[in-house]
Amino acid sequence: MAMQNERGLTLVEVLAVFVIGSIISVIGIQILMAGFKSYEHVTAQTELRDEADYIMSKLINELYTVKTSEIKKKHLNSSDDYEYYLEFDDKVVGFKDGNVLTKDGNLLLPNHNIQAVFKQTESDEGTMIEEISDNQFKITLVLQKKNTDHRLKLISEIGIIDDSNGRKGQ
Repeated sequence: MAMQNERGLTLVEVLAVFVIGSIISVIGIQILMAGFKSYEHVTAQTELRDEADYIMSKLINELYTVKTSEIKKKHLNSSDDYEYYLEFDDKVVGFKDGNVLTKDGNLLLPNHNIQAVFKQTESDEGTMIEEISDNQFKITLVLQKKNTDHRLKLISEIGIIDDSNGRKGQ
């Protein structure tokens, strides 16, 4: 017994399969591209966070044991050059000349694709150190991945040791 119906597929059926397949492919590609973009964003934020944690931990470690008597000069809240640092006998800690400085010298960032963002004008948001009260400092660190719009802002507050009380009457 041979089959009597050998018509095959009609043009409408072929077109319907093609259209449905195309729609499914476009949706799949959009989902895949969104996944790649999300991965890129998360990777950039992770890199920025790692660098910010590294810089902030170095600065806090430097300032944690500082006594008020050790600070020779506070160069903070400067609207002229946007440099923020504390000066000791022979060392500087903070942000100067577009660099992050510690007592060991210029702090080189392990990831060269990330840079600290410094204020250019009064309205800019940038890396800075502010004295919020006596012996209490607020460190604002703004990092940006080069050639992208990925930014991270990290704020930390630290108090330094006030050793001036014991010397007031002397």
